[in-house]
Amino acid sequence: FLHSEYSPDLGVFYSNPRMDELLEEAMVKKTIEERTPIYEEIQRLMAEEAPVVPLFQGKLVVVTRIGIEGVVLDPTMIFRYYLVYSVE
Repeated sequence: FLHSEYSPDLGVFYSNPRMDELLEEAMVKKTIEERTPIYEEIQRLMAEEAPVVPLFQGKLVVVTRIGIEGVVLDPTMIFRYYLVYSVE
């Protein structure tokens, strides 16, 4: 939602060439050590410009049992069923 190419599709309409540059640079870095300073700069820029201000935050609770793996909630809070599997 921060890249100017994609933000209109999400209703954000945020555009900052520096942000685009940072995001594109982070995508090609192979290690977390290379990406960390880039994402730190992205966070600073986000804090300064506040391109998105959430109006609400929902709560999502996921419960599983022993023997079930792959339960992952990403930052979008979308439950991805195709990642879930049984280890029994």
